[in-house]
Amino acid sequence: LILNINPLRDTFWYLPAALEAMVALWLYVRFQEQDGPVNYRGFYITGFCLFACNLAMGIMGTGTGNPASIFQYRNGLFFGIPLFAMGVFLGQHWQRILSGFELTNAKLVLLVVLCLGFSLTEWYGFGICDVMVGSVTAVLFLMLLMAKNPVISGRPGIGKVFGILGTLSTAVYVLHSLVIDFYERFLLDRFSGISGEAWLRPVIVLAITLVCALVWV
Repeated sequence: LILNINPLRDTFWYLPAALEAMVALWLYVRFQEQDGPVNYRGFYITGFCLFACNLAMGIMGTGTGNPASIFQYRNGLFFGIPLFAMGVFLGQHWQRILSGFELTNAKLVLLVVLCLGFSLTEWYGFGICDVMVGSVTAVLFLMLLMAKNPVISGRPGIGKVFGILGTLSTAVYVLHSLVIDFYERFLLDRFSGISGEAWLRPVIVLAITLVCALVWV
């Protein structure tokens, strides 16, 4: 857990990272116990500094031609705590952010699209390790959009879909690597001769993963 060593394509790094970040946040709140609301300013500053260190490691690695190991930044310290800090900050100040910057739905959607485009530019152009600043910023604006429009998730049909997706999300995340391994070991040879197998593969993996997730939950 401490060394963040995990099996199956290293995709399970998120689970211990989230656990470490939750423990850090719990300890911060525990030692901040007082009358009145908790002051999260120290947690925000810590998260910002740790994310800056995350980016700095990537910059140094890219510049020297010796990129950092993913275990140095894909962990609760340099990824988990910063993203949890962002979530707590939005939870505390989202109304002030929306009103202060006069962010309409159209502006937020445009910002999400622009940030995702910037993320693609990072990936194919000058990505710092695999830390996509555009992706993180896109999530920030997407969370603001959902906070501004709670009626969307409150509608009977859409709300039910969101509820199902939320229930399945962890199961899908945990199971998809197992399904990929299963496909490559037992199904790849059978489908390799089919034209467009590379395009069909993610559809098959997604379908099997969703079925397994439904059985799991």
